[in-house]
Amino acid sequence: MIADLGTIKNENESITNSPEETIDLGIKLGTGLQGGDVVALYGKLGAGKTTFVKGICELLKTEPPSSPSYVIINNYVGRENVFHIDLYRINSDEELYDLGLEEYLYSDSVCLVEWAEKAKSILPEKRIEVYFEVVSRETRKIKILKYS
Repeated sequence: MIADLGTIKNENESITNSPEETIDLGIKLGTGLQGGDVVALYGKLGAGKTTFVKGICELLKTEPPSSPSYVIINNYVGRENVFHIDLYRINSDEELYDLGLEEYLYSDSVCLVEWAEKAKSILPEKRIEVYFEVVSRETRKIKILKYS
């Protein structure tokens, strides 16, 4: 699957041992983000995706994010306009199109997409993918791939 996504320009794997370290890794990734960037987040429920997003939003000087599972899309304004999208409750491509998801993904805003596998048919080829693996109660393995 990954080979079909484009050319990998950068790959990084990290281990975090606390939510604070996961936030710090989000801050680190956020330093390179600018309008138009899409960050696709993959991992099981409770793997740390929203915690990671908190770090990105902290760096971009937005309000602290909340899990948008019921709202689906939250908009935060700071140094960059940020759309925090949670596709957990989405079940079909038709629902993605009804949301107008493409308008967000191809905008001048930073898009942070949790459960990104549900939008694989419309994600831009140029994106950052972040994979979360639960190692233990506090420890996460986080792999970051950047495609261009």
